[in-house]
Amino acid sequence: MAETARQELIYSLGADAIFESGLLAVPENYARWNITPNGLLITFGEYQVTAYANGAPQVLIPYSVLEPYIDPDGPLAFYLTDS
Repeated sequence: MAETARQELIYSLGADAIFESGLLAVPENYARWNITPNGLLITFGEYQVTAYANGAPQVLIPYSVLEPYIDPDGPLAFYLTDS
């Protein structure tokens, strides 16, 4: 998930605009999230992953990326493509 978020932010903001420490795979960096019909929406704090001028960036991690970690009998199984 951390690498997917990093790639998405580099694509949208550019590699020079990213603060790598805010993307490390530690729980506190991914504490703000929401379940959406299209995937897990991660919201980063201002200054966490980029300059304040870029606001609080968001990254959508598609369920296809998360599928290996989703319980096929759990509530998120509804969103899997082969369900």
